[in-house]
Amino acid sequence: MPSGTREVYLAALGAIYTIAFLSFFLQYDGLYGYDGLLPIDAFVERTRKHLDPQSKLTPVELWFARPMLAWFAEPLSLPLDVLHNSAALAGAAVASLAAFRICQHALVFAALWFLYLGLYNSGQTFYNFQWDILLLETGFASILYAPWHPFPTKNGVARAPPAPCLWPLRFLMFKLMFMSGVVKVQALCPTWLQLTALEYHFATQCIPTPLAWWFHSLPPLFLRWGVAATLVVEIPATFLLILPNRPLRRFGAWLQVALQVLILLTGNYNFFNLLTMALCLPVFSADFDPLDLGPVTAPGGGWKSALGNPLGPFVSSARAEASTDTPLGNLLATSAAALALALAAFKMFDSAPAGGIGGIALKASVARDMDGAALKAVLLSLAVTLGCTASAGLVYAGRSPRVGTAASGDGGGGVARVATRVAHAAVCTCAALALVCLSCVPMVSLNMGGLQPLIPRPIARAWHAAWGPLSLASGYGLFRRMTGVKQP
Repeated sequence: MPSGTREVYLAALGAIYTIAFLSFFLQYDGLYGYDGLLPIDAFVERTRKHLDPQSKLTPVELWFARPMLAWFAEPLSLPLDVLHNSAALAGAAVASLAAFRICQHALVFAALWFLYLGLYNSGQTFYNFQWDILLLETGFASILYAPWHPFPTKNGVARAPPAPCLWPLRFLMFKLMFMSGVVKVQALCPTWLQLTALEYHFATQCIPTPLAWWFHSLPPLFLRWGVAATLVVEIPATFLLILPNRPLRRFGAWLQVALQVLILLTGNYNFFNLLTMALCLPVFSADFDPLDLGPVTAPGGGWKSALGNPLGPFVSSARAEASTDTPLGNLLATSAAALALALAAFKMFDSAPAGGIGGIALKASVARDMDGAALKAVLLSLAVTLGCTASAGLVYAGRSPRVGTAASGDGGGGVARVATRVAHAAVCTCAALALVCLSCVPMVSLNMGGLQPLIPRPIARAWHAAWGPLSLASGYGLFRRMTGVKQP
């Protein structure tokens, strides 16, 4: 992912953080103040009695039990209202630094994640929504990808971002959309199985927009095909997001952006759609700027030229992948992806169900076999993502200095510089691999029976108990059952 694109992504995330913090601040008095709907004082007192009935835990120990900023109010001698409002304003101010590209250091995003986690866990019912947990998971993964070096450039050249840390964000985007699609089928809601969900959705969603009425008035045939397209985009098309080929990923990302734009036009889901579209930026981009790949062997002789670059084949493969990003390569990739999705749709839907008014319905075999198919899909996607992450780490370690910068010594030869670069790549790769594996665990909530031998329920529960409070990885699935429709 070129460094310029990384800046745009981090700026978008900073803007979304700003919206989230300001939203908390502006609504605080009405929701959590003394006369609010859910006064925070009473909630904190109940939580303290539950976690620490004998009042023996320190604020830090209470934070690890349930991460809330409220635990630090007493040590800081601040009223809860002042603490939370100050934290929200501070978060908005720090997020603005990232949004306006003033400072996008990893510590900025670590501070934003810490502050929002502390507010989220105090939010009670009003913060029990998927856009909040998605922001926390995205924010934590972005800490790994944001610049850690105190100086973002050297000799006027942007430092190469750690490509391995890009793949957890892509896997998160895949997980978000894949789970959202699979749970619709697994829930056996008749509106999804019969493809009539949109005949109810626009009228029964929480906050419809003025355009929702126009969409609700469309012919049933059009709406049924809309549901079918949604399921195709949310299930088979998500695999395009994690393929090691940029044109294919880009085609898949555009499908997701189109879906999010339609949802944004017809319903108000806070910053959820904006955040989902921001997550498409890492999918759109290449892992490496071609200048970062440089020659396979280091210029200027030395021990590295004598021994050769053992990671040269990986760098060459990355250069070959970049070479497919041409107009002809994009056309071929788009055509292949469209054909694959058409075949997937043919496997998913019946063209003329008995008594159907739309001429299409989900095949009964798809719902019946979804558990096993989803298991295979999860294992395949995990293997692909881990492989791509490890490969990106090897390329990141084996890349040569940018063209024109070798003379200045920017990442050039020398045992110390090469060892530092390889160590940095190893740390980034291991952290990214761990984050991908961590992110995969909540997918057990898809109720896939085949996953049980792989991730037994006791282990899943222990994982949620240990990592759940930190919201490092979560499960997703909006509109599992259509609102306002009587279920069987």
